[in-house]
Amino acid sequence: MSPAAATPPPSAPRRAACRCCARPSRNTCRPIPTGCRAPTRATARRSTAISATGSTGRWTPSPGATWRPASTISAVNHGWAPANRTISLLGSIYRRPCVDLDGLRNPVEQWRAAGGKLHAKKRRKISSPAEVLPRWRAGIDEVVAWPAARDAFWAGFLTGMRLNEVLALRWERVDRKALIFRVERTKSGVPLELPITRQLADVFSRRWKECGGRDGWVFPSPASGSGRIPDLSQYYKRIGAACGTRFWYHGLRNAFITVAERELMMPPSLTKRLLNHAPPRDITQSYAADWTIGQLREPAQRIADRIEALMMGEGETGAEAA
Repeated sequence: MSPAAATPPPSAPRRAACRCCARPSRNTCRPIPTGCRAPTRATARRSTAISATGSTGRWTPSPGATWRPASTISAVNHGWAPANRTISLLGSIYRRPCVDLDGLRNPVEQWRAAGGKLHAKKRRKISSPAEVLPRWRAGIDEVVAWPAARDAFWAGFLTGMRLNEVLALRWERVDRKALIFRVERTKSGVPLELPITRQLADVFSRRWKECGGRDGWVFPSPASGSGRIPDLSQYYKRIGAACGTRFWYHGLRNAFITVAERELMMPPSLTKRLLNHAPPRDITQSYAADWTIGQLREPAQRIADRIEALMMGEGETGAEAA
């Protein structure tokens, strides 16, 4: 037997046990995304301090990436909401490695311990729907020439749905005979089923004709990789400039709620159901059965009729609508 054959093979290096599952692992039992290295002690030492204004660094997802000081996301440049989300994301990125690596500290937790606070949440408010709806309609008519995009705005006017819920509509979920449509993926995670009003039926008819009577996206875009319109935010500033007042898509949702509850005096539980908001925590309401499509159809039509009238500049008070 040769000496080489007599030499036993070298043993595999022993790995430390993972703190969360006690299995042999280098650092963590979860795989690290390709092209992005988990934060290390050296990375943490090089990380920039997070200021109270929400400024953070920029994570470069490439081999050997480090945390580079760059105040590219801040409340001043991008608004309070992106700044808050960035801080939360940073804390999530560091949370797991801090469990697996001794001496690594989460910079977000250190920032909070030193008195750092997220920006207070602020909800945008609109003026009276009688004032903004006709101006927004005029601005959209002037700026948005693409029929699919324009109809996506009209759908927001008439339903109060979120932008991503509108753009993700597919014909398989629209029953034009039964006048019902369904949204599978919603913010709350609960599928949303709603009646189709007369005005929304007109929108769907235009879309169906333009789509050539084929299944697929209700609001398609041949230039998009997904096949549907990805976003409408590129129109907001131009619409606002054309109509003389600030426009944002979620404002259509605010107007829908205002018309339903302030002008038509509908119960909040009904409005929540139409908008797919979380159900009320009131004990009495929690015992009540959910709203049926038949019960929703007439209120939804009243709201759509009122919004259509306001868009055309007709009427100023809820009393006139009644």
